[in-house]
Order: sequence, then C-alpha cells, then structure tokens
Amino acid sequence: MKNSLEKLYYLINVRINTVNTVGIDASCRFLEIWINETTSETDSIRTYLLKKSVDIENEQSLVLLIYQCQSALIRLLDKVFSYMDPASPLNGTYDTILKRLEKLLHFIECHYPKYFNKEEKVPDHLLHATQTLIKKELRHLEKTVFAGTDPRLKKILCSHLQRFTQNNNEEFICYKKLAYVKELVAELKDMSLACQQLMDLLIYMNFNTSDFFQYYVANLGVEIAACNLPAQKRDVLLSAFKSLNQLQEKPGIAFKPKMKNLKEQIRAWISEEINYLDQQQAYFTVFNEHSPPAPEIIDEEKLHTSLSVQQLAVFIRAARDAGVLTNKNQTALLKAVASIFHTPNANSISAESLRSKYYTPEPSALDSVKDILMKMFNKVQSY
Repeated sequence: MKNSLEKLYYLINVRINTVNTVGIDASCRFLEIWINETTSETDSIRTYLLKKSVDIENEQSLVLLIYQCQSALIRLLDKVFSYMDPASPLNGTYDTILKRLEKLLHFIECHYPKYFNKEEKVPDHLLHATQTLIKKELRHLEKTVFAGTDPRLKKILCSHLQRFTQNNNEEFICYKKLAYVKELVAELKDMSLACQQLMDLLIYMNFNTSDFFQYYVANLGVEIAACNLPAQKRDVLLSAFKSLNQLQEKPGIAFKPKMKNLKEQIRAWISEEINYLDQQQAYFTVFNEHSPPAPEIIDEEKLHTSLSVQQLAVFIRAARDAGVLTNKNQTALLKAVASIFHTPNANSISAESLRSKYYTPEPSALDSVKDILMKMFNKVQSY
C-alpha cells in the first residue's frame, strides 16, 4: 500500500500539477495514462486493505493502517480539487481522478466504519458541496420553519449555520461536525416547529453554543421575574427542571464537542437559582425569628370597610395595576393592607387569604366592585 500511495503522491503533486501541465490540452495521450494509473493504484490499495482486514493479527495495526490511508487520501483529494478550474482543458481529467480517489475513500468509510476517523478533516470538495446544499436549505428554512419563531432564536440558529456555509478553510471541519450540521438541517426541514418545539429540538441535538444557552436561561428569567413570591419563582424553576429532564437528547453528538453538554449547563444554572432562593428564604426565616414582633394595631386604629376580603383584594389589585398604589413589593403591600383593614366579617385579615383572593378573584366579587366603583364615580361627579 505504501508503494501505491507514493505513486499517487508523485502523480498528483508532480505530474498533473498545474505548474507542470501548462500547454497540455484535452487531446494529450498522457491524460488517459494518468487516469488509468490512478485507477490501478486505488484498486491496489483496496485489495491490500481487504487482504489485511482478513489476515491481520493485531487489530490496532489495521486501525493505524486505515487512519494513514484516510489521511493520505484526503490530502490528495484536496490537492486535485485545488487544480480544478472550469476554464482548464484538463478539468475533466482532474474531475475523473478526483472521483477515483473519492470512491476509494468512500469504500474505506463504508467497509471500515468502526475504524474510520470521524475527527479527521473533511475533504475540501465534500465540504464545498455540503456548504452549497446547506445554503439552499437555509433559504428554505428562513421562509418556512423560522418564519413564525422568535427573531432572536432565528438569528442565533441562522448565524451559526451561515458561518458554516461561509467557511473558507480557516476553520477545521471534521466528519463529525459535517454529519451534525446535515442532521440538524434535516431535522429542521422535516418538522413544523413552534418556538418551544424548536428549543426542545436544539436540546435534543445538544446545540451547546453559548448564545443559545444564554437565550434559553433568559427566557426562564422572564418567567421568574413575573413571579412576586420566592415560592412561585421556585415552582417555575422546579417545573423547568422537570421538563428539561424529561426531554430526550441524542447521545454522542454536540455542535461544539469541546464545550459542556447543553442539558448539563442548563441543569447547573437552574440548580444554582433554586439554591439561591433556598438560601435567601433561610436567611429571612432566621432574621424574622430574631426580629422583635411588630406591635399589633388595635381595632380603633384600623380602617373599617364595608367591603368583604374578596372585594378588598380586587380593589387593591386594581389600584396597583392602575398605578394608584405604587408599592413595588406586592407581598409587603398585601401584608400592610391586611394589618390595617377591618371588614364586617373579619376583625383580623389573614395576609395569605388576601394574597390568595388577589390572584383568584371570584366573578361575583368583580361584579360587585364594578358597581361600587360606578357609585364612587357618580359621587365624584356630584361634587
């Protein structure tokens, strides 16, 4: 095999090098000789590998042999591809030689998948063909799948795929990365995805880029910020943690192999947020235990109202949402209202009861508050 590879090296690097073929046209008798020599040597290498795979005593020797042959063929393919030019009279010959070498490499990949090195660089011609295909698919995806999704998520995904299509041999693209991108695009193309489904797919595909991680946790952050109580925030985080754990992920793949698994990154972030809330709650519990009790407000000092607790909760919520009450801490506001108001049926109002009715008002309470507000409006009109 070494002798055949050396002959191919000499043929491709010297004899058919564009520097040495100046003035040769398509009618040159050497063209057929070069093609036949390529065919003969690639057949010889194929036969040698088949024989060694049967007679091999040490599997590690076969692995090394496959690696060496694969690496050599990729370098030869890149060299031939660099010669190709549609305007060249020898372009057909270069294309035929390229296909002969490619056929041998494909044979190795199919017959020895266990030993074929997926970390090896993809030949330039194969990368170029895949980039052209991805560009076409990406244009289609932007009009279909990405049309109804969050523009921020679309920008993240498209930027990474576009960067792949624009690769100009400065970035090392291996077989594993090429296979990942092709599979991701195929998954996107075959599905009609809402934003959440798209995020689930990217977790399944371990799309572990830093910008997608930041996007994912930022979305969780918005949900958490909408909650006023630490217990509610904790529930959101626990629910997200459960949903994340129930999502499937394809084993052994990653958009960025050297970076941490996406699911693990999100799990760690959620766990840290839950831990922070637990520590915060523990601190306030200890603080309250050691704080002197607030003096109770006697009945004469309270504000007496004809409203029920349910109606009072609706009033407070409407006043806060309308900007009449501007307290930022809703929990503290409800606790203060509960401490100073006296209703016909409750000398002492429970802050927890007021909070519960604040979030889930009864329809009858909503209707009665509307009537009371209208009565107040009419009174103001008469002043």
